[in-house]
Amino acid sequence: MDREPQTALLGSPPSAAAAVHPEETRQGLLSRDDNELADLGAKEAPEAAPLQGPLPTGRWAPAGSINGTYQRANLCLVALWLLSFIVLGASASALPPAMQLPEVIPLAAYAVACSVVHILLLFLQLRTKPASSASPRPPLSYLGGTAVSAVMWAGAVGCAVPMLLWTRRVRGERDESKTTYHCGKYSSGPCHPYTARAVLFERAVFVLVVSCLALTARLAQCYVLSGLWRRHFTPQEIKAARLHDAPAPGPRMSLRQAWLDGWRQGWTGGK
Repeated sequence: MDREPQTALLGSPPSAAAAVHPEETRQGLLSRDDNELADLGAKEAPEAAPLQGPLPTGRWAPAGSINGTYQRANLCLVALWLLSFIVLGASASALPPAMQLPEVIPLAAYAVACSVVHILLLFLQLRTKPASSASPRPPLSYLGGTAVSAVMWAGAVGCAVPMLLWTRRVRGERDESKTTYHCGKYSSGPCHPYTARAVLFERAVFVLVVSCLALTARLAQCYVLSGLWRRHFTPQEIKAARLHDAPAPGPRMSLRQAWLDGWRQGWTGGK
């Protein structure tokens, strides 16, 4: 009687766990570990830092990035804007004495017009991000304005060269009909003062030198912007550059409500 249950137990089929081959068990454990690692990597993937994200307002973008390229181009524009004031002062001060040398008047007038246009309109070209999320490059209107500005400054340099040549012959001209004792710091005795148009040569030198610097600043801006064509940017970098310096919507201020609040606080003593 006791041997029958034992025989039944011995004759029973092996369990499913005992029938699995050891090699298959090892492969199953490895595949399970691989699945766990893949799930862990999928969870950590969204937390990876992007190549270039939107930067807070007032921060300099990294060198070589889209926003950094625009910021360095803006530095060239600021330098060009400051140089325009020097050209304006030198050319405008040359107009009154140029009445005695009529061929210089249109040249100085062109330098005045060129500098005034850049002083008034140059800040319209300031950009810190691309125009669209599809391309890192500036719009065609920006490129057209840059090309026109470069041509204008090249014209200013071209006008300053003949202005310099024509005024060279009068740079030491003196008025023989007048006599003065104030001809120089180290001079003594009577002398003849310089004529009014003798200063035109100095003004022409200023206009020529500073116009060349302004043209150089504009060409430097073009070289900086050429990096947007020479480098390859991913769509994620372009979209991140587009979001750069995006101001958060602030609360709207009502002048009427502010006036009423101030009146109420003044009437109640600030309580």
